[in-house]
Amino acid sequence: MARVTIEDCLVKVPNRFELVILAAKRTRQLFKGSEATVPLDNDKNTVIALREIADESVDINVLRLAEEIKAPPPVEESVEEATPANDDTAAEKADKKAAKSADKKAKAKVKSDSEDAEAKEPAEAKIETPVEAKAVEPADAKDEETSEAAKES
Repeated sequence: MARVTIEDCLVKVPNRFELVILAAKRTRQLFKGSEATVPLDNDKNTVIALREIADESVDINVLRLAEEIKAPPPVEESVEEATPANDDTAAEKADKKAAKSADKKAKAKVKSDSEDAEAKEPAEAKIETPVEAKAVEPADAKDEETSEAAKES
């Protein structure tokens, strides 16, 4: 069988959804190291799983009941650190240095802006002239006057 079609598998597993689940389970088993029961023929694990289901070389009932094969826990290798944990890498040092430089530039800009503002204030103070205060009547008083004038007319 060169190519596996879904129709070949549906003869063995009539429900498409169940077929997908069974093929996925078998594919995961193959990825995790289970031995294939059909020749590999340079096929991917999904194709191999479908070929196994079509050929009935794996028991479908076992697949239905099978739990996923778990991968063995990863082997932890002990690696001694050449530098203490407090030491930063060269990239981290460069990042910190760039951040400090940017911070200094920002502070210098704020400082120069505030100095410019202070330098402008005395010049603006010389230009200012006193403004005469105008007596402003409250809004309620104006409304009363207009209403009285309206009554008289």
